[in-house]
Amino acid sequence: MTSSRKLKFDIVKRRAIFVSAHKLAIYHWHKGDLASSYLFDVNQDGQAFFDRYLKETPNNPVYILIDLFEEEFKQETAPHVFGRDREAIIERKKARLFRDTPYYTYKVQGREEEGRKDDILMLSAITNPELILPWLEILQQNKVPIVGLTSVPLLTESLIKLLPDLGENNLVVSIQSISGLRQTFIKDGQLRVSRLVQLPRYGTEPYGPHISEEVDKIKRYLASVRLISTDVSESQRLNIYFLLNGEVLDELREEYKEISTTGMHFLDINDLLNNAGSERQVTSPFSDQLFVHQLLKTRPANA
Repeated sequence: MTSSRKLKFDIVKRRAIFVSAHKLAIYHWHKGDLASSYLFDVNQDGQAFFDRYLKETPNNPVYILIDLFEEEFKQETAPHVFGRDREAIIERKKARLFRDTPYYTYKVQGREEEGRKDDILMLSAITNPELILPWLEILQQNKVPIVGLTSVPLLTESLIKLLPDLGENNLVVSIQSISGLRQTFIKDGQLRVSRLVQLPRYGTEPYGPHISEEVDKIKRYLASVRLISTDVSESQRLNIYFLLNGEVLDELREEYKEISTTGMHFLDINDLLNNAGSERQVTSPFSDQLFVHQLLKTRPANA
C-alpha cells in the first residue's frame, strides 16, 4: 500500500476502486479532478489495509472499475421486446452463457436489418467472481454503498469520444499498470472485441515490440471473423489509437517506421488527460488515471 501505517486517509466524497487480478487501487476525486490514491496487494495483508482504509474514511459511495482476463463478451440476438419479456430473455441467455456468476450486464447495440429485425445484444460478465468477491465483502462489512461496477472495455465506449478522426473501425490500445496491455475494438461506436495480455515488468525490456506483436495478432483475428477487411476504403480502414507516453510511443513509432502509419494515432496520455479536463500529468505509459478520471467525471449509466 502506498500510505504509511501512521497516515490518516484523506476525506473524500467521490472515489473509484480499480481492481485487477494483482492489485487494487483507490482514487479520490476533489474539485473536479483526481486527487490522492492508494494501492493494495491482492492478499490478506492488502485486504486488511483496505479494511483499515474504509474504517478511516467516511462511507461515501464508490464506483468500481475492473480490468480482468476473466471478463468475457458475447454478441447475441433476441426478439425485439421490452420490459419483463426482455428481462426473461436476458436471464435465459445469461444462464446459458455465464452460468456461474452474478456479475453481468448487457447492452442493446441495434437491430438486424433483415428478417424479423431482432435486437443485437452485447452481453458481458466476470466469469470468475472470486476475483472481486473478497473486496466486495469488505465494502459490505463496512457499509460502503457501491454505485456500480464497470470495466475498462465497457468504459472505452465513453473514452473513445476523446480520440481524433474516429472511423467505422477503431482499435484502442492502452497499458494499465495493475493489469496489462488492453486492446478494445469498437465498430460503429459499439464494443465488439476486447483482449487483455500481460506484459513483462515495466523497465525490464522495451514494450514496443510486444505491443506491435499483439496488435498484429488482434488484426489477424478481426480479419478472420470478418469484422475488418484488409482491402477497404478510407472510411472503413482500421484506426489504431495507442494511448501511451514518452519512450514507449517512440518505440512504437520505430516499430512501424518501415510501413504506412495511415490510420495510426500515437497519442500522449497527458494530452488526453488535459483534453478530458484533468490537470494531472503522468510520467509512465500507463492509462490507469485516464480511465479512472473518465469514470468519475462521466459516471456512465452502466457504472
